[in-house]
Amino acid sequence: MCTIVMLFVGTKTMEFIIEGLNPKKAVTIISAKQDAIAQQVIEKMDRGVTVLSGHGYYTKNPKEILYIVISKQEVPMLKKIVRAEDEIAFITIHDVRDVFGEGFIELSKS
Repeated sequence: MCTIVMLFVGTKTMEFIIEGLNPKKAVTIISAKQDAIAQQVIEKMDRGVTVLSGHGYYTKNPKEILYIVISKQEVPMLKKIVRAEDEIAFITIHDVRDVFGEGFIELSKS
């Protein structure tokens, strides 16, 4: 039992050292149903969504790419929204160290 507790404490300590006090995630979503996903994120999560223009290299078809920055705790909710709207969406989630701007830390306070 002591080993499990020590493993847990060690893991949480390492997460804190690596991620810092306020870890954020940057999420990129490529989907044919980007409008529905963006609308749900705005309504249910009260988060902004940035839309980037792109295209598939192989197909040359234009695509709109969603870029969202959320907290670590919001990841399951975002996955649920995307899964409900488009089960074949392509999602990448990246660790983000510092986030500045509206809804996060003001740049002048850094």
